[in-house]
Amino acid sequence: MKRIAEWFAAVGAAAGRKGKRLVAIVAAVAMLGGVAGVSATAMADDQSAGDTQQTTATTETETPANTDSKDAGTDTGNKDDLAKAAATKSDDAASADTDAAASELTKQTAPAPTSTLNAQATEATNGSCVYAGTVASGLNNVCWLDMANFTAAKKRSQSMRVKLSDSLTMKFNIKYTGGRTLHSAAVPTWNKAAFGHYGYTGFPEGSKPALYQNTGSANTTSTVELADIKIVKADGSEITGNYSFMMADAESTNTNESISFTSSNKIEQVAQFPQQGDANYKNYAFGDQTFSADHKTVTGGGVSTGANPGIYLYKTKSPDTVSVTMRVNDTGEIQAAIFGVLFSNAETTVTTNNASDTFAGEVESQTYGSEQTDGVTGSNSATSKVVNMLSDTDVPEQVKFTLSSSENTNWNDYDVSFTCDGDCGEYDATPQIDTATGNRYVTVSVASEKSAHGKWVVTKKVKLDTPKIQKSISKDEVDSAATGQKDSYTLSLNVKGNTVSGTTTSGEKAKIDVVFVLDTSGSMKDGGGNSTRLKNMQNAITSDGGLSSVLFNSPDKIDAQAHVITFASDLGLDGTSVLSTKTDLDNVVNGLRANGGTHWEKGLKQVRNISTRPGATKYVVFLTDGNPGESGWSSDNNTIIWGDYNNSARSVYNASVTAGKQLAESGWNILNVGVDMPETVYVNPNVDSVGGTSSRPTDHSFTKKDGYVSPLEALTARENANKSTTVKDQLIKAYPKTTSNELAQVFKDLGQIITTTTTKSYGKVSIVDTLSDYVDPLFGYDKRSGEITSGVTVVTSDGSNVDAEVASKTYDAATRTVTVTFKDGFTLAKDVTYSVQFKVKPSDKAYETYALNKQSEKGGYTDTDNTVHQGETGTGTDSENKDGFYSNTEAHLAYSECTAVNNVAKDCVSKDNVTYQKPVLQVKTGKIQVTKNWHPDNPANDTQITFELHKDSAAGDKLGEQTVSGPSWSATFENLAPGKYVVVEKAINGYTSKSDNSTVEITRDGLWEAKTDDDNPTGQPAAADNVKTYNVAFTNARNKVNLTENSIKVKKTLAGRNWQDDDSFTFNITAKDPEDAPQPTQTEVTVSNRTTDHTAGFGVITYSAAGTYKYTVTESQNSKIAGLLYSGAEYEVTVKVAADANGALSEPTVSVKQLKDDNGKNLDSAKDVTSNVAEFTNRYVAVSSLPLTGGKSARDWLVYGGGLGLMALLAAAGYTVWRKRQLA
Repeated sequence: MKRIAEWFAAVGAAAGRKGKRLVAIVAAVAMLGGVAGVSATAMADDQSAGDTQQTTATTETETPANTDSKDAGTDTGNKDDLAKAAATKSDDAASADTDAAASELTKQTAPAPTSTLNAQATEATNGSCVYAGTVASGLNNVCWLDMANFTAAKKRSQSMRVKLSDSLTMKFNIKYTGGRTLHSAAVPTWNKAAFGHYGYTGFPEGSKPALYQNTGSANTTSTVELADIKIVKADGSEITGNYSFMMADAESTNTNESISFTSSNKIEQVAQFPQQGDANYKNYAFGDQTFSADHKTVTGGGVSTGANPGIYLYKTKSPDTVSVTMRVNDTGEIQAAIFGVLFSNAETTVTTNNASDTFAGEVESQTYGSEQTDGVTGSNSATSKVVNMLSDTDVPEQVKFTLSSSENTNWNDYDVSFTCDGDCGEYDATPQIDTATGNRYVTVSVASEKSAHGKWVVTKKVKLDTPKIQKSISKDEVDSAATGQKDSYTLSLNVKGNTVSGTTTSGEKAKIDVVFVLDTSGSMKDGGGNSTRLKNMQNAITSDGGLSSVLFNSPDKIDAQAHVITFASDLGLDGTSVLSTKTDLDNVVNGLRANGGTHWEKGLKQVRNISTRPGATKYVVFLTDGNPGESGWSSDNNTIIWGDYNNSARSVYNASVTAGKQLAESGWNILNVGVDMPETVYVNPNVDSVGGTSSRPTDHSFTKKDGYVSPLEALTARENANKSTTVKDQLIKAYPKTTSNELAQVFKDLGQIITTTTTKSYGKVSIVDTLSDYVDPLFGYDKRSGEITSGVTVVTSDGSNVDAEVASKTYDAATRTVTVTFKDGFTLAKDVTYSVQFKVKPSDKAYETYALNKQSEKGGYTDTDNTVHQGETGTGTDSENKDGFYSNTEAHLAYSECTAVNNVAKDCVSKDNVTYQKPVLQVKTGKIQVTKNWHPDNPANDTQITFELHKDSAAGDKLGEQTVSGPSWSATFENLAPGKYVVVEKAINGYTSKSDNSTVEITRDGLWEAKTDDDNPTGQPAAADNVKTYNVAFTNARNKVNLTENSIKVKKTLAGRNWQDDDSFTFNITAKDPEDAPQPTQTEVTVSNRTTDHTAGFGVITYSAAGTYKYTVTESQNSKIAGLLYSGAEYEVTVKVAADANGALSEPTVSVKQLKDDNGKNLDSAKDVTSNVAEFTNRYVAVSSLPLTGGKSARDWLVYGGGLGLMALLAAAGYTVWRKRQLA
């Protein structure tokens, strides 16, 4: 149950601050109301023999506890009255004494363990110090002089030496006189002696510090004198210094007996036993004591009331001589005395918790030497011998406490604390470091006659290692991935929970005062028979293993003191009785009876009257089975039954809150336990009082109301709101729903406070991943708030659902940061791996960067730092040691180291972030293969063509180009990222380029679905480069044809005469249809006598489109030769250019038709010229033959001919003249 752990932790923490060792105390408190017979956890180690009280049978006869002395007698006389008329020491009184002794044993705090303090006894020549195993609070530990070697005869002096420490020895001469012989005796001297049962108890077996009378003559005295008392060093030199010589009655002084102490110096009283507050203190009485005028003698008279005699403890300063005179009245009466020395002294204890190294403590006085503890390791404790010091009254002794360790100890692995119990003066408890040795030390000042117990606690730190984390990435299976996400990866950011625990023990007893405020109202009788609530409570406390056993059966581990307050209609037990034994507590609890109302306030107010011990942790255990008031809180049709008088529930509740607040402010730890409580009223926990009227209640309701709680919980809330400002970790808690059966377990479990279990684990966890710009997230998120709405999950290795423990999942788009934060208070379970998982895909930048790098002949994954990164160790098989782009710029685990004490959360300390590894992811590229088809046939192999690659469109950015030649004319564009590409062919003269697939869409899915020779057997694509080929084909169709030169010819024929050397005729070709038909490179040709076969051809005609082209060929009529009749023939040349299915132009065909004859007359029908040669015939004609009509007239020809003849004659005459002159 949580209530158990929470209180357990709080109790441990509270006592731990004071260096106290908590034991299972309130564990059994919680057994109030539980099932009888429930066994609380065993709390303590077996008591040592030195802690066992020595008792003998109770009898009227005083029987010495030491039967080894032949002089030991039996006091048969009545010590109260020789006439035996007075009341005797009854068996009941003896029983009370025995119980009181047992109680006293449980009250001792911080004893010097007998195993070390008395180890010096074996080293003495005549004797040594005898130390009590336990010393009552407020007393100093005294070196009692061991008289085991006392052998002096009557009136004969015996020289004795008692070793006080390794460096000091006390010397004195002892003798006795009087009517009785003496012998040394153990303490306690008998079963009714106050000394040994109170104050100083647990003396070691075999020690005999008391000087005890033997029985003998009546009405006589015995005087023992210690003279020439000196303290010497080991070398025999005498030293002077202040110490106190202690003296006490070691038996009991009854009626007509007396004991008188005398010293050379003044005597003063130190204490009396039993002390007020001790069990059965009321059964003891103290005789009168009379001091002499100089205070050097004190005489104690006997007790004559029939009560048990108490004793006084005296001291005298550094005496030369002391003596004791013991007077008895009857032959059977015997007396005893005990002497001791009180120094300044110091000792040290080292307690280790889970230490793997060895530690030892040393206590050192510069003047009086030093003592060391044994080395301790693991979870153990060791205490040194005592260093006794004779210090001047006004000059305290400086004592140094040192903690050393074994070689190679790493002090950083341990928490080291120091406390000093006793009178240590003002000191700094922070251990100083000896730079030469690394040892820790603290120095204190011990005043005269004071004690200092330096205590080191060395605790191995509960070290929580840095969390084990792993970030990995895995490629999702392509086949199962969603469309459009075939390139997705799953990122996993893992952290393994861990919890480490360490159990520590303070090494000291817990000092706890518990006040039980118990409800004994009539309803506690509910249940019937032996199962009433009251009976269950009684059984939980008094049964074997119950609360009283836990509190008082382990006196070496817990110093408990209990008080019981009861309430019903009025206050019952007032709690002023101090219950220090199991018997005391059992008797009180078993005597409770139930009857009356439920007046909480009466019990709570009484707690303020309880006196607690200094240094004790205070607890109130408030137990009730009902709501406050005479008849409780109830309603009848929402009308409150009670009124406003003092017994009303409202008044009781308000007064209880006031009392509870006062207790909280005073530093009490409060447990409010409700057993089988009704649910009839609900109270506002934020106010100190309730009010209103019967018809209109305020701040309380008879129906459930938001924020209102039960009266017990409301009381607890008000107490919590008023905690002490000086008590750290003050515990105030309510257990409102406990059943009577559960109650036993509550208190039983709370009893486990002997140890403090510190647990550390990872809390306040956030997993943060800042994505690189090489990835894009595939999860949903609110773009305004950043809240991730889907796609980010937290899974655990044990299959547990932790969604409820996740406080938030966010994505900061600006920084690309994913953050998953767990709730405060949630810690990662040990050995459970928590994995934040989400999907990402490579970004456009990743694909494009890779592609550009490859195209630039660099490593594809070359990053901006010009480095090719590889996935770090542990990032998964798809990443580790493989090239890729980092999926994140930074990822880390933010966490705190959270500490819980006994399963109750304490604090969380933020730790440095732990950086995750960097995984990588890969991308893939495709390629475009361009092929060429020619029509109607291939050009020459050296024909070059150029292909360009553009982004998105033919007008888009040009990404590259390739110029290729035959015979394949193919090109490849490689390592292309997903995207849209257009291949463009530069124009080639004479050809028209055409492609039906020059636009290519490269998709991510297409790349990742492609299979290559590098694919692994699982079908997961492994290759990265050019994993898929996209084919583009261009068809180049010829778009120009030439009608070769001389394909259209003309031929000249002369009729009527032969060709003369200077004959020359011109022919023309003109476009006819269409008028803009392509023209030959030569549209005019000339035929001369030198022209072969008198035939000439026109030039090349180039066609760039299919069609039918018509031309007219005629002879030029300019510059005619006389006598020749020029041809008027006209020819029509038809050129046909055809195109095939690819648009390629075929060779032109030529056909020629004659339209007119040589006389220029149209033919009746066009005449096909099969030779495709246009022939023209010119005729020579004589003048007489010239036609009279038509064409040129005869007269024309005559005029032309005469003119020509005349010109010829003139030329001939001129030539003759020129020739003659030349000859002359």
